[in-house]
Amino acid sequence: MNAGSAFDGQAYLNLETRRASGEPVCTPLWFVQDGEVFYFRTLGTSGKVKRMRANPRVRIAPCRVDGALLGDWHAAEWIALENGLEAELLARYNEKYAADIAAITSREMNNKLRANQGYAVRLLPEE
Repeated sequence: MNAGSAFDGQAYLNLETRRASGEPVCTPLWFVQDGEVFYFRTLGTSGKVKRMRANPRVRIAPCRVDGALLGDWHAAEWIALENGLEAELLARYNEKYAADIAAITSREMNNKLRANQGYAVRLLPEE
């Protein structure tokens, strides 16, 4: 079984980034997957993006909405996407999370989620 298949059918992945001090920070995220690459959306000013810019090596694991792990951690690296998610991936993301996006009542937050600020992490080979 390849590591990517651990995320099949999952709604959330837990992204572990590291502060400058080395302290881990875990964040559950919505995602869409294309093989060994996992795409997600967040604001470019978010802490996780700042931490990934400083240290592109991260870990990911399938999880629940509260971040509780549903599987093992896997080494990954951040990939900068210059133009956000491609149209096909953005459509898959919006389809997968349509009910969740519609349930968000804050207009500001809804607009932020709809903004095409996409990022990705790629699984690293198993050691």
